[in-house]
Amino acid sequence: MVSRPKSGEPQCGDAVGFWQERSWTLVAVVDGLGSGLLAAQASQKALACVADHRREPLLEIVDRCHQALQDTRGAVLALTRVYHREQRLRYVGVGNIGLSAASMDTMQPVSQNGLVGQRLPRLVECEYRCSPGDLIALYTDGISGQFRRQGGLPTLSSSHWTDPQRLAQQLMDAFGTADDDTSVAVLMVTVPPIVHKWS
Repeated sequence: MVSRPKSGEPQCGDAVGFWQERSWTLVAVVDGLGSGLLAAQASQKALACVADHRREPLLEIVDRCHQALQDTRGAVLALTRVYHREQRLRYVGVGNIGLSAASMDTMQPVSQNGLVGQRLPRLVECEYRCSPGDLIALYTDGISGQFRRQGGLPTLSSSHWTDPQRLAQQLMDAFGTADDDTSVAVLMVTVPPIVHKWS
């Protein structure tokens, strides 16, 4: 995960959250409306809400965030939960959060136009197959459209590293714009640990 504020701003209005349970991993990427302190307040409030309700279904988490952000500027938000044992990925998004995957299976989720806390659209949850070793990147609109036009995460991961943290930083360095807040999260799908039951 990596975040960077807009040039001249002391705080980043975008944010990333990461939670892991035994069989799944949840990633949230949030972009508070605008930039600066008020945008940061909205994104941090959204992350706190996701943390409190992280075990609930994705659609319910977004609805709870919508209620929690009523007194803020609002935010765009994307949630991705990877079920490692079932090798499934679920996604729900509101607004312009991008997703790019280095995977054998095509992932092109649709985010609905809207603003969490202000104008919540009818939500759609997308589901895809995934495999151990797949890389998933979620990023805010501070990442230039050149990233997708140049092939997205498959090109970046094959040309550089497969370490998620290094990939997130490389994505930021190569395609992050100075005139907007930017957040990037890169997740690698893994095999869940074997739990031994002793008799």
